[in-house]
Amino acid sequence: MPEKMGRGRKNMPSWQEFNRLEAAQRNYIRLGDTGRTDKGVFANQDIPKFTRIICEVPTIDLRKKYLSTANVKVAFESLPANRKAAVMDLHFDFSDSGIATPLSLIFDQNAMDTDRGRILCTTVARINHSCLPNAMGNMNWLTHCYTVQVLHDIVEGEEITINYIDVELPKEQRDARLKAIWNFECRCLLCDQHFSARFLQSSNMLRAWLQQFRDTISRFDPGPPPITEEQARQQSLNESQHNSDIHQFIQTAEHEGLPGSLAFACWKAAESALRLNNRDLASKWASETQDILMKTIGIDTAEFNQVILWKIHNQLPSKQPIYFPQLESEREAQERMRLFQPRRGTFRELQ
Repeated sequence: MPEKMGRGRKNMPSWQEFNRLEAAQRNYIRLGDTGRTDKGVFANQDIPKFTRIICEVPTIDLRKKYLSTANVKVAFESLPANRKAAVMDLHFDFSDSGIATPLSLIFDQNAMDTDRGRILCTTVARINHSCLPNAMGNMNWLTHCYTVQVLHDIVEGEEITINYIDVELPKEQRDARLKAIWNFECRCLLCDQHFSARFLQSSNMLRAWLQQFRDTISRFDPGPPPITEEQARQQSLNESQHNSDIHQFIQTAEHEGLPGSLAFACWKAAESALRLNNRDLASKWASETQDILMKTIGIDTAEFNQVILWKIHNQLPSKQPIYFPQLESEREAQERMRLFQPRRGTFRELQ
């Protein structure tokens, strides 16, 4: 098996911290019937908003250059029996499958894309999609865990949902992507005619605006430092329009109940404020970014670290400690992954 693809695992982890995480996960959630034709993940108790309810090491982790049906089979065959059973118990649609095997269909329909390849988490795979999710998932490469945090207070028995796709897209594009990748039609509250036609039309328009604003904000180029007064004036006008786009994005995302979209805009606002030499405002927006990241994906993430390092680099106030993964040799890393153990780490202050 290639060195950096999904490694074989011989047995389950036994060290205390991972047992605690799994025990907490079992306390927060349970599997159950959705009342439709599928199963889902439900709250086993009342859960306060922003609580991390899942911290799962992927069962199969394949990097981009190793993504193939053959490598999925190799990774699967190296799993212990209980992990194999958990994988094969996942739902898959066998229609129009051609000569595909159940294993390849399970991986295709349950694995998640990451910036490094695809991962399969047998608990997270049970969580259904919603265009109005009440939780947010994130692959944290610092701890090598896929985490899920709830976005608002959850009552016992409420189904936990995340977004499989970019929910800033209008409904037609969301439907097309869900059908093409997972072969299902979304029946969340937003898509199942739970609201009035007028509300749905408004939401569809606002999400199309979100997509447009994100593209515009992402493409913004402040250009080189101005030399002439005219260049400075034009740059100021461009920056002003950029800030207007950012604020409209924030207002629209808040209106649509998409807190996971806010960190992007607040981060862009911080960068813009610094370019305008408004250091207090830059610090405010950076802190707002950190607050959103803490609530949606956690403080032990590369994204949270990035904001702290940006503050320090630009000599802005920063009192938060930064998360450092534990140093480990290649052999130790392979052993950790073989045992499905999260990567440990510590918080340290840099200032």
